[in-house]
Amino acid sequence: MQNTIGDCNDDAEINISDIILIINNCIIDINTELNCNCGDLDNDDYVNVIDIILLVNLILTS
Repeated sequence: MQNTIGDCNDDAEINISDIILIINNCIIDINTELNCNCGDLDNDDYVNVIDIILLVNLILTS
């Protein structure tokens, strides 16, 4: 169960692994089984480059 926005691999940490999962599974669509809602940081119902930028900023400022 995905509890934290940005924690797409559900390891209780937000890091580069989550960015890679968002890119591979939601942007490139390699694995459609991932719940892409974890990567929708701006809550616009789309996972896109803006969400990746927001996640990178979140990681760099935490």
